[in-house]
Amino acid sequence: MSIDPLWGVGCGFAFQTAEWLVDTLTPALRQGRPIAPALHSYAKRVSRELNGHRFLIVDFARRRGLNAIERLNFSAAAKDAAAARHLHAFGARLIGPARFLSPGALLRAAWVDLRRPAARSAQPDAPV
Repeated sequence: MSIDPLWGVGCGFAFQTAEWLVDTLTPALRQGRPIAPALHSYAKRVSRELNGHRFLIVDFARRRGLNAIERLNFSAAAKDAAAARHLHAFGARLIGPARFLSPGALLRAAWVDLRRPAARSAQPDAPV
């Protein structure tokens, strides 16, 4: 996908989808079968695997700030090592949006955020 200028993973998506295309087309080409079913299968996989990312990328691009769920996750990550690892796993594209935004993950982030108060800022006037 070329819609991801902020996080810079467009090349990663390009390499990943190229691998899926090769994996899907190779058997059909080697066996001399029509490629249309393989291409349909490839399109379904790209949709299934990347539509969540596409939605979040477009949503982020349309706003001027973080939404409540993003604020919650960043806040929890600043207060808890497990929440930080979870955010890193999503940012590094090691897990997808469905796992990142799972009810359990969001409940844990809320629990961490409520349980541990924010530290006082060294710059009291800074927007935190």
